[in-house]
Order: sequence, then structure tokens, then C-alpha cells
Amino acid sequence: MKTFKKLLLVSAMSTVLAACGGSEQASSSSTAQPAQAEAQKASAPANNVPVAADNYVSPLPANAPTVNVATVGKTLPFSFSDNAGQLIGMDVDVIRKIGEEAGFKVQFHKKPWVNMLDSVETGESDLAISGISYTDEREKKYAISNSYAFNPSSLMFIREDLNGKVKDLNSLEGLTVGVLVESKQDSQITAANKAKSIVRYNSTYLLFTGMLKKEVDVIAQDSLLLNQLAKTNTEYKTFSVNYENESEPSARLVILVNKDKAQLRDDINKALAKIKEDGTLAKIEEKWLK
Repeated sequence: MKTFKKLLLVSAMSTVLAACGGSEQASSSSTAQPAQAEAQKASAPANNVPVAADNYVSPLPANAPTVNVATVGKTLPFSFSDNAGQLIGMDVDVIRKIGEEAGFKVQFHKKPWVNMLDSVETGESDLAISGISYTDEREKKYAISNSYAFNPSSLMFIREDLNGKVKDLNSLEGLTVGVLVESKQDSQITAANKAKSIVRYNSTYLLFTGMLKKEVDVIAQDSLLLNQLAKTNTEYKTFSVNYENESEPSARLVILVNKDKAQLRDDINKALAKIKEDGTLAKIEEKWLK
């Protein structure tokens, strides 16, 4: 059995569901007003706290430079803690291998979703990797790496009467849709202007449970995340449909680098090309996604 499937059996639900969000106790919001987003940023911890108990030993020399890497750290299969408290996951393996090729060590810092993004923009963190998709807005704020994985947006629901009816963003008329605040799906659902209303949640835990509680008809989130939620909650019958394809840039995962560190981004791209070419990246994806 693959590593990820083994870990699903022992991972706590809070780890599985608290993906890409802020405080799990925060209430959902019906509209994404700027003041609300700012309040969420202010209420979440902003300190750059290194991940404790990291037993990984880099093969690089002791004097190799260290890059500060921000990640949510609660997002299967991207970055999360195992039973021993070690940070593991696809993105953890990817950035470590990139660092080994590029000649830098990594120091992880776990942060809530919004704080993670802000920390790279301000320079508190050098880069962020945590199941982050490309968007035009992020292109303006960060030096963005080339893509390293395919992760399309997906719609999920438990209402059987919607099966076959909900197919894409244009089929959301008359429905209440839940999204993670400030996510790409938030922007996509808003721009489509088809949903009856949008409920914005501060974490994927609240987003998923909002669907189970029937606060919303449909939720929109990354396909890889929703697939894992379905696998770990088999007592619920869920339906899902992707609404992005591989030709769309927003369906690709990228690494966000501080805008002033374009050379670091270039070094990452060179190393990424190398681990794609030699099959290392494919092995990492096989380990965590199959």
C-alpha cells in the first residue's frame, strides 16, 4: 500500500480537513468584504515559527545557504505532520529535492493560509509551497515558479438530485456555493456570477463540514484536497466534478517566491526541470497521489 494510503488511516481528521485555511473556530462569512479579510489576517498568528522536531538530514554541506519556506502544514497530501510530529507530504519532498539540486537547505515555517501568502509578499518567508495554484493576481505579487503538478478546481456536493446537473460554473444557478476565503475558487465563483449566494469559510474543515451540515449546496476547492476528503469520509456519499483542464494555468501548482528574489525563482526552475527530467518528481507524485 502506498505511503499516503497508510497515513490516511492514522491521520487525525483535524489534519485532513484544516487544509489551506486559518483558524478552524472562525465562523463562515457570506461575503468577502475587504474588512473581513483584513480581520482574518490580523487575528491569525504572524510570527515566523520554525517547524520543530525536523529529523530530516540534508545531504548538502553544513555551510549551504538556508531558505525559509512557508507552508500550511495541515494539508494532505501536500504538507502535514505524521504521528511523530515530522513534517511530511508531496510538497515537502518536492522542495527538499529542488533545494538539493539548487544547493540550498530548507527551513519550514507553518502558517495559516492567508499569513503564509502575506509572509512571502513581505519577505518574512523566501517562498511558499502548499498546494498553491497559479493565478494572474499572484503573478503580480510574487516571482512564480514553473508548474510542478496538475490540481484542477473541483465542485463537490452530497445532494443526489444535483448529480448530473452540476457540471461546471455555469450550472450553479440557484445554488449556494461554499469556498475558502481568498482562494482561487473564491475568485472563480465570484467572476462566474452564477451562484445564488457564496459562503466564504476560513478553513477547509469549515468548508467541508458546511456542506455536510447543508449550509451550502456545493463546495468548490482543489481536486486533490476534495479527493482525499472523500477517501477519509467514506460514511458520506459525495459527488464531485472538475471544472478546469490541464491547458488552464490556474489548474497548475506553483511555488511562490518573494518578488525581489527572482534569482532564487530561476534556480528553483532549473532544479525543477532537472527532477522532472530524471524522474524524481514523478516518483514523488506516485508516492503521495496514487
